[in-house]
Amino acid sequence: MSANYIEEETFQNRDFTDTPLPGREFAHCSFVSCRLSGADLSGTRFQDTEFTDCDLSNARLGNTSWQDVNFTNCKLLGIAFEDCDTLGFAVRFTDCRMGHVSFYGMNLKRCALVGCSLEQADFTEADLSGIPVTGCDLSGATFERSKLGKADFRESLHYTIDPTKNRVRGAVFSLPEAMGLLRGFGVVVE
Repeated sequence: MSANYIEEETFQNRDFTDTPLPGREFAHCSFVSCRLSGADLSGTRFQDTEFTDCDLSNARLGNTSWQDVNFTNCKLLGIAFEDCDTLGFAVRFTDCRMGHVSFYGMNLKRCALVGCSLEQADFTEADLSGIPVTGCDLSGATFERSKLGKADFRESLHYTIDPTKNRVRGAVFSLPEAMGLLRGFGVVVE
């Protein structure tokens, strides 16, 4: 077995910021309270892997593969997910801080965003069809030419989504935040 293939290992309280990871493959692994901020993860493959309480802010993700990966209570600031290998991209984000991330043009239909802080996130031309985007703070998030049909935005806050510039048929929103669908029209609802 290759030294670059790591299976069923738990990494706890490790600092990977200066550890070269490109080209490695992690399967059925757990990263707990690890620091990967600014790390170069290019070409790394993560499969059936868990990240809990980790910091991956500003990590470089060129051709990184994420298949059936869970992030829980992680910090993922400033990440350009569109640089990943988007084939098979399947990630669940729960209670993560994800300000200034970009999912530009990505297919997110195998993903979930639950209880996340997504301030200034870019969902331009992304496909979020049918996924949960529940309980998230979407302050300043960009939705342009996005596919949001049947997505579940219940309990999400502070979004502005223009239904004339995005596909929203069948998406689920909750009041009073659903008024974010009218902001761009200058409508006042009292």
